[in-house]
Amino acid sequence: MAQERLSTDPTISESDIDAAIDAVERVMLNVVNSQVTVLKEASQHILGAGGKRVRPRLSILSYMALGGTDYEYAAPAAAAIELMHTASVVHDDINDHGV
Repeated sequence: MAQERLSTDPTISESDIDAAIDAVERVMLNVVNSQVTVLKEASQHILGAGGKRVRPRLSILSYMALGGTDYEYAAPAAAAIELMHTASVVHDDINDHGV
């Protein structure tokens, strides 16, 4: 059985990454789409604060570096990582009283 080599072709463009991050954002907004208005608004506010989205960016880049081509396939995993990070930041802020 022949081993496949990882691609070293640097064809991942910034527009590809931007499109992937847009897909991640859509997944995250879908996840926090609660029937409870106050939860939905708070979640959308927190996610809307933005950020660099380093974790999902690294997730998508890793997926593509390993030969993945469909960023929509990787978006839910990247979104889960970012949502866990965001939840931990919010939890920490609540415990520290926002300090």
